[in-house]
Amino acid sequence: MDVFRYLPVPLLLLVLTVGLVAAATAAVPGMRRGDRRAAAVASCRVLLAGALLGVLALTQVTSYGGGRVNLVPFASIASELGNANPRLAVANILGNALLFVPVGLLLPTATGWRWSRSAVAVVVLVVAIELLQLLTGRSADIDDVILNSLGGVLAAVPGAWIARRASALPPRVRTSGARTGV
Repeated sequence: MDVFRYLPVPLLLLVLTVGLVAAATAAVPGMRRGDRRAAAVASCRVLLAGALLGVLALTQVTSYGGGRVNLVPFASIASELGNANPRLAVANILGNALLFVPVGLLLPTATGWRWSRSAVAVVVLVVAIELLQLLTGRSADIDDVILNSLGGVLAAVPGAWIARRASALPPRVRTSGARTGV
């Protein structure tokens, strides 16, 4: 697919692999204690940190747009859809919508927050990143705020469900190796 030529796929695979290994490593102490909930929370915190670093790298290090500011909702989306390369336009729109999905998905379990608090945190984070882009002379776009927030907030719904399930995990009871008698 043409859109993958715009992504550093080998680097993304390396980062994903390192993140999964780090998350599994973070879960080991909880699993050794028999506390599956602590293991899940530790893994989610590591993955959330990685997701946030990835978002910052994509939004602050890469340079697209060169100081352009758009405060008209849906203007950039309409412009993208009118682009000569519709596949690239759809990839850009979907990329913006999917950028904060990992953050929204992991935030409730990593923090213990409910859906509403996680959703507000995602929107605040998205706005803060867009303002940082504006202050550093990079492109700032209200449509990025809309799409990033939409993806992160929608992902917080299953994230909150997963967090509820994780908090209900009973820790495995460990005995000292001796069987309890009847």
